[in-house]
Amino acid sequence: CYALFDKKTYFFLVRVAMESNKVFSGYFSGKLLQCLLVAVCTFLPMWALGLPYAMLISIIMGICNLISMVGPIIGALPCALLLTLESPLSALWFIIITVAVQFVMGQLIGPKLLGDSTGISSFWVLVAVIAGGGIGGVSGMIVGIPAFAVIYVFIREWVNLRTLRKDSPRFESECERVYNSEK
Repeated sequence: CYALFDKKTYFFLVRVAMESNKVFSGYFSGKLLQCLLVAVCTFLPMWALGLPYAMLISIIMGICNLISMVGPIIGALPCALLLTLESPLSALWFIIITVAVQFVMGQLIGPKLLGDSTGISSFWVLVAVIAGGGIGGVSGMIVGIPAFAVIYVFIREWVNLRTLRKDSPRFESECERVYNSEK
């Protein structure tokens, strides 16, 4: 790769690729674990209360939780409608369970699972979800946050690269750190 790019550009591209890999893998593994927890935490109280379609509804809620912010609403509306047709009391219990699960996931467990894997604030998460949904629909909403985080990493690394001089000791130490992490 040194033949294609100069040393500074090569290490810039390697750093962006490493950070992008970390962002994507951290986001999706945390999000999948969160979806599994939502499905289990929805299923257990519904099963304990004897609500109909507990397995189906918990799977729908888990899958819809892949979409940040609006996914739980997208999943809960048809499920509540289905339960309303069966029994309005079942729908009420489902709504209570969903609000409790989403509160716990959104306030306590979700931020711990996803942590700082994306490195962007909640405002930019909202912008990424809206922009991703506008560009790619539901799949854009799912991929929007990590894609936006990769763009952020690219810009951050580009700015960092511009501040480094080739003859500075910091540039050499950054290059060595990237080179050693590749092995």
